[in-house]
This record gives sequence, C-alpha cells and structure tokens, in this order.
Amino acid sequence: MRPLLDAAAMRAADAAAIELVGSAALVRRAGVAVAQECRSLLGTLYGRRVAVVAGPGLNGADGRVAAAWLARRGARVEVVPAAGQPAVLAGYDLVVDAAFGLGCSRPYRAPVTDAPVVAVDLPSGVDADTGDLLGVPARATLTVALGALKPAHVTGSAAALAGRVVLHGLGIVTSSRDGVVEDTDLAGYVTRAGDDHKWRHAVVALVGSSLMPGGRASSRRARSPVGRPWCAWRAEPR
Repeated sequence: MRPLLDAAAMRAADAAAIELVGSAALVRRAGVAVAQECRSLLGTLYGRRVAVVAGPGLNGADGRVAAAWLARRGARVEVVPAAGQPAVLAGYDLVVDAAFGLGCSRPYRAPVTDAPVVAVDLPSGVDADTGDLLGVPARATLTVALGALKPAHVTGSAAALAGRVVLHGLGIVTSSRDGVVEDTDLAGYVTRAGDDHKWRHAVVALVGSSLMPGGRASSRRARSPVGRPWCAWRAEPR
C-alpha cells in the first residue's frame, strides 16, 4: 500500500524527518529523486533544454537541486523564478514545475508550454487535501510525489492533471493509516481450497470498514439462484 497523507499529517512527517536528518539533506534527496525521474523521461540529458520554474519555498528548493543535478550531467538548464515567470515557456525539451507544492493556498497560473511537464510533489496551483484547482495549473506528464501520496493525487480535478504519479518515499513516512491499495496488497486475502467451486463462493468482496458498511450489506444481500450467497465478504478494521 502506498501511503497517503493529508497536508497537516505530511507537514508533521516532514518536520520529524527534518529533525532527524536536517532540512538540507531532505531537500537534496527530493531534488535528486526529481532529477532522476527527469532523466528517465528524457532518455538522454546532454544538450537538452530544461526550464525549472522554482518558487520561494521547499518545493522551489527541491527544483533548484534538481536543476543543478541535471546541469552537471549535460542538460542546458534555466531556473525561472515563479514570481517573474513568463506567460509562455517555448523551446524547451522539459519543464519542471517546482513553483508551489503542498502549501499552495492562492491562485496560480502556470506558464503555457508544449513541452512535457514534471511536477514536483503536486502540480502547482492545487489544494493538496481536496484536489480543487487554485487558478490554472499545468497538466503534468509526470508527478513525482514526495514522502507520501496526497488526496489531490487521486481525487478532485487535480487528479486529472497529475499525469503518471511516481512516489519517492525518501524515508519520511514510516507508517500510514490511509493509502492507495495495489494488486500486491490483495494477494494474501483470497485463498481457495483444492475442491473449491462457484457455488461455495463466486466472488470475494473486500468492502472497507465498520464505518462504511454499505458495500458489506449489499454483498450479503446478493444471493445465487439456489439461495447461497454469491459473495464471501471480509471487512477490514479502519
């Protein structure tokens, strides 16, 4: 399960990690993670033109580390301050959106570009908790989520702008009550005996928790023509 934290929980996890390893080390990890994803997207760096739109906070600091890493490996990198960004970014092979991340709380209009966009943690100009748009964010080709996923990666209008989301945990989040379930998480839930058949249980429904009983109730009501339940169900505690 990939961890998912709201903004308040993510800030607390960041603060704990900074206390443990220091802000500079954490920013360096994040920036390098972003830069490596940029290299994977471009395939080769030598001579490629990259614009990094960098804001004033930690998101911008991550972007500046990524810019330096890419430049050392042959890319032609321009760091564009978010405060003075142009309306259009043309002639680039890649644009890195590091303007505003988790703490964005005001409208933001991203520069128009025809290049692929890599968003640092979140597309700039979205509400991390609701996925609502704050202004006109860029449509990312790839979003590098840092520490944990946020609600905006999976819900609201922002989810459609995030593109492919890759998570780099950076050692920040050690545990999470909520998360995005993947196929590997479900592998151990369904076991079948050698003599199992469709009249014993045709479907296993994983239906959530005691706080969300609707799916469980529906599963129990579904019955086969001979009066046996179609579904075996399992409710996991929240």
